[in-house]
Amino acid sequence: MSEDARHLSLRIDRFMRLPRRSVETWQGGVVGLPLFTRDGASGEPVRRYAISWANLATNDVTFLSATPVEARDRDGVLDALLDLGLRNRKAREGRPARLEVQDGSLGAFIKEALRDSQLEVVVLPALPRIQEEIDGVIAAEYDGPFPPGALEAEGVTVERMRAFADAAERYVARALWNDIGLSDLVVVEAPSAPHGMACFVVDDAEKVPGLEFYASPRQYHDANDEDEDEIADFDRVEGRGQDEDAEDDDALDAADGLYWRLDFVAIDGLPMPDVGLWADLHLPVAGPLAYPVAIKPLDFGNVARPDAAQLAFFEAVLRALAETTEADIDSGRWTRTVGTADGAVTWRLSIPSLLDEPLEGQPGRDEQERSAAVLARFLDEGQFEDLDQAVEELQRAGRPKLEYQVPVTPAEKAQDLVYRSGAVLGRRRTQLLREALVAWPECPDAPVRLGENTRDPAKALALFEAGCAAAERAIDPGLRESLKGHYRENRQTRSYLRGLMGMATAHHRLGRVDEAVSEYRALMSLDDQDGARACHHLLALLLEEARDDEAGALLGEEEDEGPEWAYGWTLWAYRNTSRREATGILRIAQETNPGVARVLVSEALGAGDDWELGEWGAGEDADVALDEALDYVRLFGLAWERTDGAIEWLADELDRPRHRRGRNRRRGGRER
Repeated sequence: MSEDARHLSLRIDRFMRLPRRSVETWQGGVVGLPLFTRDGASGEPVRRYAISWANLATNDVTFLSATPVEARDRDGVLDALLDLGLRNRKAREGRPARLEVQDGSLGAFIKEALRDSQLEVVVLPALPRIQEEIDGVIAAEYDGPFPPGALEAEGVTVERMRAFADAAERYVARALWNDIGLSDLVVVEAPSAPHGMACFVVDDAEKVPGLEFYASPRQYHDANDEDEDEIADFDRVEGRGQDEDAEDDDALDAADGLYWRLDFVAIDGLPMPDVGLWADLHLPVAGPLAYPVAIKPLDFGNVARPDAAQLAFFEAVLRALAETTEADIDSGRWTRTVGTADGAVTWRLSIPSLLDEPLEGQPGRDEQERSAAVLARFLDEGQFEDLDQAVEELQRAGRPKLEYQVPVTPAEKAQDLVYRSGAVLGRRRTQLLREALVAWPECPDAPVRLGENTRDPAKALALFEAGCAAAERAIDPGLRESLKGHYRENRQTRSYLRGLMGMATAHHRLGRVDEAVSEYRALMSLDDQDGARACHHLLALLLEEARDDEAGALLGEEEDEGPEWAYGWTLWAYRNTSRREATGILRIAQETNPGVARVLVSEALGAGDDWELGEWGAGEDADVALDEALDYVRLFGLAWERTDGAIEWLADELDRPRHRRGRNRRRGGRER
């Protein structure tokens, strides 16, 4: 007999010498928790378990965390039961007359191991006392109950969730967000959508964009602060009356501006009860960042989950979008018949911005685009230092300067389409830029701006490379060296700069660090004014990748008065100097914009909008400071998050009183 078996046998003997108490019922066993961790090797979700036993007479409980391996070890489960009876024997001496379990085979194992023929073993579908312990663990870990699971909504079954997951997998594989822009409102024309879901947009998530739904196009325009006159014109075209407006407004007020969303997240971003659907039942999923969750936030932190009919609608929309072609999108209105958990349905979808139906009282789309093209050409050819100078020149030149010039040559036609594309967003912009390439395949601007309008970084990179190659062919060889450092001042070379910036950011997004660093440095050498902020992007990348020698050299070489450099020095100092020196540099950085540190901490720790605008100034100054802080966090946030302890240190420093310090001439800051 092994030492472990001998020890267990001795404990069983001691336990069986305890007197049986006929009033005592114990319940428990191995329980699967609605909590998961990630496997260190595979990254797959692994359910957490607990071994728990409760004495219902004394309310004494043992609750032990267990790995899947430990949960399968029945000797360990038995040992936990023995411990409940043997610990502190004088106060709790006794053993049960009745044992309640959910697993009948476990109950039989324990009865046989104890050699207790009089022990009554009862199998129950649920163990209420153990569930209380589970609820307590969840409340402690999540600071309250977590959102309801998908199966808690009315009529939702595992089979319906499987159908929904399959549709979501197909939607992700289609990658529709590469063809539909953020501003392309898609309207569900037929059949009628559930309340609050009449139209939707593809959102701006970095990895797998989901869908945000609205009760009506008007609600979408309201939510995005569109001009009230345009909304009124839209209502007239749609034939809406004042009563309908009031009804929609009431609905919007009731919803408090919160909408149904369909997001795609990592598995630990799901409501916790949903995790088991994929981890235990193996529902289909397109990838580690593509677990679908449909949810609507409500007041006081509550959320709604879709019922059976709403879930079938989500499924149908996803299937219809998965089968949608680029030709469908470009037509502006299309139909798709798809199968769902409720049977086959034919859906008609449209994108109003692609249909030639100008709003009542507004100029047609072609006229609007031409007007924008005239203004874009004027600004492009003038190369004004600022908008005031452009306005002054426009007033001096008079109206003839803004008359539309009909393009004649292929190059002029292509450039005109590029200018017109600046007046529109989303798919319409893609259409115009593709038309430009058809008109003149050597147009440098068209592929570059197509790349900027493309969400897939690999596809965008190919477009930027094509644009840069076309720009190089178009640039007069004599200009290349003479304009070095001043590429932004010449119309021929500006296209090349724009394409180069696109290539750098695409390499950055694709994780091609050396290539991105090379492109950023090339940009800086060609444009002394660094209008694209290549130095900021380069510094962020070097800090993200912990290339501190290069980051330190860049910080010393370049001069920049904004928060990017000040807080860049701070992070570099945290990594490479003493905490005292880093704190001194942080205080200098806070003088450039005190809110950057607060937003960094709030975003990284998930504290929401936990910052005080009052400390940044008032009115427009505060708004500018906030925008500046948010821009910094978007660019440098990852570098801070990748630095162990940096965010926590920053949070601690924010709570400490500040002290005045003298001026540090070396860095233009204050002495530490």
